[in-house]
Amino acid sequence: MSRPLHRYVYYRVPCAHLDEVLETVRVHQQRWQGRFAGLDTELYVRNDSPAPDNPATVMEVWRWAAGEEAATAAPPWGEIEAEVWAATRPWVQGERHVERFVRA
Repeated sequence: MSRPLHRYVYYRVPCAHLDEVLETVRVHQQRWQGRFAGLDTELYVRNDSPAPDNPATVMEVWRWAAGEEAATAAPPWGEIEAEVWAATRPWVQGERHVERFVRA
């Protein structure tokens, strides 16, 4: 039996560019959801100090409900990650961290 796959991607961006980053990621998430019916996404922010120079943490959540072993083709995770990284790179401070989980 296939278990749902969850990918969590998190990184820091300056608060001054937070809205730009969130809108950019939303556009990409919606586009990929349109291509893969079993794909669900969310977007979270942790902003402890909203001064323009302080960084906020953004977390993208990508869930593939069918799991990796499903009969339908899974989204091309490498392509998704490369595309979103290229789109957000101008604002990201440091690394984009990618974590992969399946429901226990």
